[in-house]
Amino acid sequence: MAVDLGQVRGLAQAFLDSLDNLEAKEREQQPSAPFGENFNNVLQLAKEAEPTIDARMWPKSVETYESAVGRKLTRSHYVELATYARQVLALLPMPM
Repeated sequence: MAVDLGQVRGLAQAFLDSLDNLEAKEREQQPSAPFGENFNNVLQLAKEAEPTIDARMWPKSVETYESAVGRKLTRSHYVELATYARQVLALLPMPM
């Protein structure tokens, strides 16, 4: 099944909308692993929607890990994920 460009843009925009509502101090925190995995899914869908874009242009997938106290987190901070989501949006053309 073909990936719908408009839907992928909507998912990336949803990331930005949620991240833009965070307080400055919150943006420095590390998101949960499921949040990062959700971003990775959006990134993969974007790559499928626009397969002709040079692979070097895409942001890297977000890495996850389990902390010493058992929390599953990303290795990135919210502010970084916002940047990655903006990069994805910049690479995806507006649907016609």
